Amino acid sequence: MCAIELVSDRTTITPVSRAVPLVFQKAAYEDGVMVRVSGNNVILSPPLVVDTHHVQKILSATETGLKALGAA
Repeated sequence: MCAIELVSDRTTITPVSRAVPLVFQKAAYEDGVMVRVSGNNVILSPPLVVDTHHVQKILSATETGLKALGAA
């Protein structure tokens, strides 16, 4: 399990608004990967057994989520 903390300012580590992680979550889900949201964190919980295809899909959906935020 790992998480991506979304902040609006890297220097002060100000959390993004509650709606922002939900945009990421929706975009990743539409790209075929389920993620969880907790506060300003996007939580990735891949299965215990993964292959290269799974990892590539998770990374692709993560990129899709970041692009939906305008961050990539």
